[in-house]
Amino acid sequence: MGKGKAPKPPDMTKLANAQTSANIGTALTERMMNMGGGMETPDGSVSYSQSGIYDWTDPVSGKKYSIPLMKSTTSLSAAQQAIKDKSDSAKLTAAGIADTLGRQFAQAGDFENDIDNRIYDMGLKRVQPRMDEARRRAETNAVNRGIRPGSAAFDVLMRDVGQQENDAYTQLALNSRGQAMNERAQRAGEIAGFLGMGQPAAAPVAPQYQSNLPTVDHIGLGMQNYQNQLGAWQQKNQSLNQALGGMFGIAGNFIKYSDRRLKTDINKVGRTDDGQNIYSYRYRGDKRMHLGLMAQEVEKKHPDAVVDVGGYKAVDYSKALHLGA
Repeated sequence: MGKGKAPKPPDMTKLANAQTSANIGTALTERMMNMGGGMETPDGSVSYSQSGIYDWTDPVSGKKYSIPLMKSTTSLSAAQQAIKDKSDSAKLTAAGIADTLGRQFAQAGDFENDIDNRIYDMGLKRVQPRMDEARRRAETNAVNRGIRPGSAAFDVLMRDVGQQENDAYTQLALNSRGQAMNERAQRAGEIAGFLGMGQPAAAPVAPQYQSNLPTVDHIGLGMQNYQNQLGAWQQKNQSLNQALGGMFGIAGNFIKYSDRRLKTDINKVGRTDDGQNIYSYRYRGDKRMHLGLMAQEVEKKHPDAVVDVGGYKAVDYSKALHLGA
């Protein structure tokens, strides 16, 4: 049997636009709530102000939204500002020292080799006289023992003396290199230390207050409303089908007066499967409500289903509705 018109599904574009607006409004409200009214402490304060507008366009709907841009401003108390000024001045001085040391470090050429050579020369001034004295004593002892210069025994003796000198010079070189590396590391550490002292202080962090506002679910509400309307429509038509089915489902010939001239309080309540209108009505002089077709309409679609009974039109429902076919 026919149904009335089903409820239209919601306009998803409108629901999506409403949802986007609700989401943005909720987000902005949460942000303002999270900011609070600023902060006041004995050491200073934090305040908020709008710094501009960001125009955002929804890539789906093309709708434009104006998003306020906010900034936080931190102000120190007089005492804390004085401390900060002195701290900044000290850091600026430290940064200048680090810069000077760094330039000296870079301009010294091979800094480590310069230090190595300097320390080696200083050590050589102590070691060289001792080496010379040791060589003279070795030569004197050789002569006193009858070993003459130029002899094989003298050469062997002098090679031993030379080896001792080489060992002493090698040890001096190793010591000077180690001291040079230590001094270089110390100088680099000084530069790093001054650089650390010269670092700017971290920017103060504005206080954050957490809130969680529920967003209106326009899409969910719209779909729920549609489901409710659809359910009501389906329930209504189910009841109508049951009533019509009970009347129209009778097998055999079922002829009933359906002439519009005999009816009153006529209201269209649905359609049959083949598109014929179904009406509720009362027969004139009868208070009971009936459901059925209108003979004048059936005659246009199924003329063989309409008969004349005493000058009034009647409908053979088995033919009009093809029951039992």
